[in-house]
Amino acid sequence: MMNQEIKQRWIEALRSGEYQQGKESLFHCGKFCCLGVLTDLYIKEHGLQWKQDSADLWSFEEEGGTLPRSVQQWSGIDFPNPTILGDRATDHNDNYHLSFNEIAALIEEDKEL
Repeated sequence: MMNQEIKQRWIEALRSGEYQQGKESLFHCGKFCCLGVLTDLYIKEHGLQWKQDSADLWSFEEEGGTLPRSVQQWSGIDFPNPTILGDRATDHNDNYHLSFNEIAALIEEDKEL
């Protein structure tokens, strides 16, 4: 089960307006997917940085589309692309086109996460 303090911080970050939403990568052209927001919280807490792979493609620990292992361990999430109320996080973000506010509400509702 996810660390509940980190879960709350993730929800708050998604609702903060600080992050511009993007699709199909953790961080690209200044935009984040929902998993990228969680990764960015980890990076900031640990004084680390994103790595620029090419012009606008960024990664952390060689991961560009799913949660890096260190972020999984830190947050208590068991999978690189966790499910939120039965669907993968990336599906909510990329395929169902849910806003960060909508994704935050799902994360908050999911008692198994």
